[in-house]
Amino acid sequence: MISPVTQRSKGQSAPGGTFCPERGGWLPGYGGRFWLAYTANFLTCVATNTLVRYADFVHQLGGTAWHLGWIVGIGTLGSLCGRFILGRAIDRQGAKTIWIGSLLVFAASCFAHVGVHNPSGLAIYFWRLVFSLAIAGIFGASTTFISQGAAPARMAELIGMLGTSGFLGVIVGSQLGDWIVVGWGKVELIFWAGGILALGAAGFAWAATAGTSHQTRPLHVPTWRVLKSFAHPSFLVLGVAMGLGLGLPPVFLPAMASSLGIERVGLFFAVYAPVAVLTRFWTRGIFARTDLRVLGAISMVLLAFGHWTFIFVRAEWMLVIPGFIFGVAHAILYPSIVALGATRFPSRYRGLGTSLMMAAFDIGVVLGAPLASTVLTAAAQLGLPPYPSMFLCVGVILCLLTIIGSATAPPPRQHIRGGNGRMTMFEGGKEALSSAFRGEITQARTLKPRQSAAESKVTKVQPTRVR
Repeated sequence: MISPVTQRSKGQSAPGGTFCPERGGWLPGYGGRFWLAYTANFLTCVATNTLVRYADFVHQLGGTAWHLGWIVGIGTLGSLCGRFILGRAIDRQGAKTIWIGSLLVFAASCFAHVGVHNPSGLAIYFWRLVFSLAIAGIFGASTTFISQGAAPARMAELIGMLGTSGFLGVIVGSQLGDWIVVGWGKVELIFWAGGILALGAAGFAWAATAGTSHQTRPLHVPTWRVLKSFAHPSFLVLGVAMGLGLGLPPVFLPAMASSLGIERVGLFFAVYAPVAVLTRFWTRGIFARTDLRVLGAISMVLLAFGHWTFIFVRAEWMLVIPGFIFGVAHAILYPSIVALGATRFPSRYRGLGTSLMMAAFDIGVVLGAPLASTVLTAAAQLGLPPYPSMFLCVGVILCLLTIIGSATAPPPRQHIRGGNGRMTMFEGGKEALSSAFRGEITQARTLKPRQSAAESKVTKVQPTRVR
C-alpha cells in the first residue's frame, strides 16, 4: 500500500484542491468540499461563541467568580492535555471520524448542561471538561482534514481561508448569545442553541467528508518519539507567543476600558473581525510567495505594536486603531505559525502536528493571564499606570520571543520530486525512529535527522511504500 501522499498524481482531486507539481504542491480549490467544511466550521464557531455567556449560567446556579474560574480552568487544562491523545486519534482513525464524533459529543455536552443545577457538583466539571475536549477535537480534525497532504504554503492558505469562518462565527455567535440571555432572559437556552448548531455542523461535516476514507495504516510509534523526531522547539515558542498576544485583549480589555471610563469595548471587536476576514481574503496568495518564517515574524511584531497602541487609548473611538492592527496581524500570523509547526510532521502524523501547535497556542493563553495579572499588580505597587505597563511588557515579550523563535527556526518542509517523477511530501525525522518503522517501511532512509538551514536542500527521494 502506498501512502495517500504518494498515491496522488497530477490533476487528482483532494479535499483541499488539486495536486500540481508545477506550482509546488496542493493548490486550494475552493469547491464543494471546502465550502461544506467552511459552513460546518462557521456553525461550530457560532455555537461556541453563543456559549461565551457561560458565566451567566454559573451565576444563575448560584456560583461565584471562584466557581467559574475553577470550572473553566479545569476544562481548559483537560483540553490541553487531551490534544495529544486527540492528535494521535486523528492520525489513526482519520480526521473524518474524529471531526464528526467530536461534534456529536459537543452537542451532547451542551444538552447535558441543561440538567446541571449545582455549581459545585461533579456534573458541571465533567461536562465542561467534555465540552472543552470536544472543541479541541473539532478544530484539530477539521484543520487536519482540509489541509491533509498540503505543502506549508498551501496549508497556511487553507487554514487562513477556513479561519475566516471563525471570525464570522464570533460576530454572529456573540450577538445570538446576547439576544438569548438579554432578550429572552433564559440562560439555559444558549445550550439548546449550541447543541442544535453543533448537530447542523455535524451534517455539513459529514457531507464535506462523504466519499473520503482514511487510507494511511497507522505506524505504532510512541507519541513521545514522534514528537521528539518531528516537533521543533522554535515553532512551539512562536505558538506560545501567538497565544499570549492574541489571548489577552478579550480578558483584560473590558477592565482597562472601565478604568478609563469607556463603557463599551464592542467597537474593538467590531473592527477586529471584519478586518481579519478581509485581510485573509486579500492576502491568501501571499503564503505561497513568501517564506512563512518571515510572515510569522512580521505579523508577530505587528501584534506587539498593536498591544503598544492600547497605551494611547483615551476614548472609545480610539479602540479602532488597535482593532485594525490586531485584525491584520491575526489574519496572517495564525495560519503562518500553525502551518510552519504542523508541516514539520509527515502527512501520516499531521493530526498530531496540528494538535501540538494548537496546544502551544493554548499554553500561551493560559500563561498570559497570570503574567498580565502579575505585571498589573507590580505596576500598581510601583506607582506606574497598570494597564499601559502591562501592554508595554507584553509587547516587549512578544518581540523577544519572536527573535528567539525566528533565529532558530529551520526552513519549512517542502514538497519534493521523487525518483518516479511524482511529487511527495518530505518526511523528515530522526534515524532513531527507523527501527520502529523497520517492520512496516521498506525504505528506512525516508526518516532523516532534523535538517539545519544549511542542510535543507531539496533532495530526491523515493515514495514511501508500506507493506
